[in-house]
Amino acid sequence: MYLSKVTKNIIILKTVLIAIFLVVQLGCATTSQKAYYGTTLPLSELAFIKEDKIQQSSPFGIYSANVLSINDTHVDGNLWEIKSGQTVVEIGTYNLSSVQPIFITKEEFVAEKGHTYKVSIARSGVDDYSPIIEDVTKKTISSESPTEELVNPKEKTSQKHGASENYRTGTQRDIIWKDNFTGIELVLIKGGCYQMGDTFGDGENEELPVHEVCIDDFYIGKYEVTQGQWEKVMGFNPSGMSGGRSVNNPVDNVSWNNAQAFINKLNNETGKNFRLPTEAEWEYAARSKGKKEKWAGTSKKKELRKYAWFEKKGLFSKISNYYTHPVGQKKPNSLGLYDMTGNVNEWVHDKHDKNAYNEHQRENPIYMKGLPGRCYRGGWIGSKPSECRITSRSAVMQNRGLRAVGFRLVMTYFMGKENSSSVLDFRQAERINSLIEDLKYEVAQAYASTTLKAIGTPAIKPLIKALKDYKSQPFASLALKGIGIPAIDPLIVALKDKKSQTFAALTLKEIGTPAINPLIEALKDEKSQPFASIALKDIGTPAIEPLIIALKDKKSQTFAALTLKEIGTPAINPLIEALKDEKSREFATLALKEIGTPEALNSIK
Repeated sequence: MYLSKVTKNIIILKTVLIAIFLVVQLGCATTSQKAYYGTTLPLSELAFIKEDKIQQSSPFGIYSANVLSINDTHVDGNLWEIKSGQTVVEIGTYNLSSVQPIFITKEEFVAEKGHTYKVSIARSGVDDYSPIIEDVTKKTISSESPTEELVNPKEKTSQKHGASENYRTGTQRDIIWKDNFTGIELVLIKGGCYQMGDTFGDGENEELPVHEVCIDDFYIGKYEVTQGQWEKVMGFNPSGMSGGRSVNNPVDNVSWNNAQAFINKLNNETGKNFRLPTEAEWEYAARSKGKKEKWAGTSKKKELRKYAWFEKKGLFSKISNYYTHPVGQKKPNSLGLYDMTGNVNEWVHDKHDKNAYNEHQRENPIYMKGLPGRCYRGGWIGSKPSECRITSRSAVMQNRGLRAVGFRLVMTYFMGKENSSSVLDFRQAERINSLIEDLKYEVAQAYASTTLKAIGTPAIKPLIKALKDYKSQPFASLALKGIGIPAIDPLIVALKDKKSQTFAALTLKEIGTPAINPLIEALKDEKSQPFASIALKDIGTPAIEPLIIALKDKKSQTFAALTLKEIGTPAINPLIEALKDEKSREFATLALKEIGTPEALNSIK
């Protein structure tokens, strides 16, 4: 069939237009990409956006491809791959509430040659969306790099957590311990000495004096603990930044006490010895083994955005728009640690004092004196560059959860073994004294009591002393009750002291049956008789037979009879039997008379 002249002209015109369109789009695809490049289709046909009411990515290919037949290539929706030929990409947070989407913030992302990156979209506000960049390059092991090898293949953990992995990848810096259940990865940091504090001279007085400290080997989290990891252990997500609620974002809005609860539960389930880093360990790791670095990975302000999420500048730069980002999206420092600067602040173990550095020991320092305000380091998404310097120190009371504060874990590596005794164990006396002081403060009492109980026997003497202070008595008593049998004899002695005898008796009553015989002996001492009697009365029925025997001893018979009278009806039959013994008859009679039931009175007629 022959085509008419008009039809031929239409076909030629369409062909020319398509060719022009392809040339334009090909140019766009091979230069820096910006949102919506590559098509003239409506945005709603290209990617998940606000109108779709879906806050997660879709399978590849659901939305239309660009003219090069590549699906999901748009920064503003779903997933996008930056190939090795594209080295500079304009990225940022978009606001989609208007007809023409606008940048709230923007910056350049430089892709390494030969690498492939996956970009997905995270909702960061009511109408705001930002990209998440992940390096998904398939790494090959060269002949010059060591192959993956198990450092300790025989190591076992609880069945729930599966086999933990110790493996070596790449260089010596990458010795990693991994928990299979939570996915938490720890990087081995070799110890050394460094100048701790503000070596640049532009910080605060509390960052001085600069002083040499020496740190032992330790493992530290490759990433901040994520919301997903927290939820696996604790069963809920406390994070406070609505735009940053994602399993791969760092957990925030957790107090220092909350972090300790997470650590205790994780330790119980894994049999490991996780903890928070000390200030000195944290700074040593952030500064890549103590290098003179202002921020983790760099001292150049113009490079900071490559390494850290920090203060957001632009049209909507206000606190309510700040949100966390998935861990590991920025460049790590030279030890392979991510987000040591920015994203969220990180709790450390130390208490805060502006003069702490004046009292630091040289070896593995940790400050544990004073009020229960705890330090956090590193800055967060809302910090200015000056506020997220490595050496900058901040603090808040340990029971307060801030949406800007999360944490990463440490595990001690000593004498070639992970999970060994920590710096806290080596400084046990100092730690105990600090915890005893914390028993006085409501914000720290529960944690201090639980920890002293776990420390056990070495904490008994200081806890007995704490029974004399009305502020610390209740939680000292709880700790001693938890320690149990080893605390009984010191508690018997405490029955003689007017300041401690009430809570000593209460604690012995809570310990129960194991305390009965020592309490019977305490009935012979004038100073301890009244409160020993109270403890035995509260123990009740198990104490009856020993008390019947105590009726025969002149030193204890008065308070034994009084205690049996207080126990009441359960003691009647044993007391009736005691009437048959000449040594116990008199005080058994007194006890039965005081009980006063018909059965008791009839027995003494």
